[in-house]
Amino acid sequence: MISSFWLDIVLLAILVITGVLILLLYSNRAATVSVDKLIDRPNPDIPGPRCYPHNLVRQCGLSPGDTVMLYWAIKCASVVLVGVLLLEVSPRAVPLYLYPLSAIPAFFACDLWLLWQRKKRRQQISSSLEFFLGLMIVNLNSGFSLNQAFRKAAQYGLHQANPLAEEVALISRELDAGRARQLAFTRLAQRTGVESVHRLATVVNVGLEMGTPMIDALQSQAKILRMQRKQQDTARINRKTMETMLPVLLTCFPMFLMLVLFPAGIQILNVLELLGDIF
Repeated sequence: MISSFWLDIVLLAILVITGVLILLLYSNRAATVSVDKLIDRPNPDIPGPRCYPHNLVRQCGLSPGDTVMLYWAIKCASVVLVGVLLLEVSPRAVPLYLYPLSAIPAFFACDLWLLWQRKKRRQQISSSLEFFLGLMIVNLNSGFSLNQAFRKAAQYGLHQANPLAEEVALISRELDAGRARQLAFTRLAQRTGVESVHRLATVVNVGLEMGTPMIDALQSQAKILRMQRKQQDTARINRKTMETMLPVLLTCFPMFLMLVLFPAGIQILNVLELLGDIF
């Protein structure tokens, strides 16, 4: 058996290693990927083995090509960490079946974290897109080209830590490196996985192919986003109203029983007793 002292040392070392791996994974942002990697490969977002979730990692804002080893290292470290924790916490011998039962959720904990990160990132992009489109329309009305309006709207209108600003900065670097605008906007929709961004990319691609003015198309998209936001706000207000009314109903219903139904029930019983005495 491993002594308690050495077990503590091993547990501490695995905790430190896992924490460092997670920090390295989180610091591997896709916005820092060199343009050469983006231009050399025909589709840098979907290549590789199926066991590695390239799209999920990329839609979390991470670089899929630079996080493969970190991804599997975190999974292995999580499984080992759970096993050592079982040995540390349990004062007696741990049943063997507990190890695989605890290893399975530990193995998929990284994927759950990635799913949560993707959901949060998509919400941030969706909430910033309406304001971003408004800035683009203003820049286009000021006489800037589409690329300039796109770049300035992200540079001066969005916070640098905003995921939409990171993606727009990346697409600006792609356009400066010579990538076709239709392909760059299509990749933008694939990288984010946001439906509103996909519609925006489709509108821009159609406008570039047909030669139509971008201002009218962007204004229509901004109008659609405003309508969707109003619907979401209305649904959120209705949900909050129902959540507020539920405790009130739960509180008032017993009082209603005591003040209304209970006296009425007593009166009905008295009437039935009188009828029983009569007959």
